[in-house]
Amino acid sequence: MRGDEVITDIISGIYKIRNVINGKFYVGSAVGFSHRKSQHFSALNLNEHFNIHLQRSWLKYGQDNFVFEIIEYCEECDLIKREQYYLDLYWPLGVLYNISPTAGNTLGRKLREETKQKLSEINEGENNPRSKLIWENIKEIRKKYFDGFTEKQLAEEYGVSVHGIQHVIENRNWYDPNYKPPSDFFGRRGERNGGAKLTKEQVKSIREEYKKGGIFQKDLAIKYNVNRMTILRIVNNKYWKELK
Repeated sequence: MRGDEVITDIISGIYKIRNVINGKFYVGSAVGFSHRKSQHFSALNLNEHFNIHLQRSWLKYGQDNFVFEIIEYCEECDLIKREQYYLDLYWPLGVLYNISPTAGNTLGRKLREETKQKLSEINEGENNPRSKLIWENIKEIRKKYFDGFTEKQLAEEYGVSVHGIQHVIENRNWYDPNYKPPSDFFGRRGERNGGAKLTKEQVKSIREEYKKGGIFQKDLAIKYNVNRMTILRIVNNKYWKELK
């Protein structure tokens, strides 16, 4: 995936930032790939990245010669374990930009307050020159969501992506310390998510079929035309929590 492409998922897993010229790469883990990519690329373009090896290479070869690639998807609780697996695999080969061979090591990650402010200005709110929204819109979106509008309806009305609406409702972008996201939002919102492909009846059927046994998650994913991670989170009650 090229550095200037947009990643719209928010699934957790392991990624790498690869130099297409010399083949070296940085391995990391993320709960949201899009947000993590934005953090890395913004810091690199500001010459403020915590990883000096990656930063120097970025300055030498330029952004066009780096790609952000997803290595694998995994549950959030397994991130450190899976990141460590790849560090153990590649560290002896000398192909990594990583500073430490230990997953989760925070060496060099503490950004200066000045850098944090710069990144905030780039990625959030009206200071983002690409933003299609103003604070008045943000307040309207949050109110309408509480009133029952779906994410898809709001995205179409305000001319932004469903993913962008999710970030607004989560208070991830356009942060307001006085705003509290709806308590059900982080349960993945079920049918309330305008992008949902499944109905309540289908979710119940998936859980019943899986509980009976004799069918794999990948088969359920094919049958219901969704990805395998969605099935995993449904059967583990991480999606559609309101259905018992």
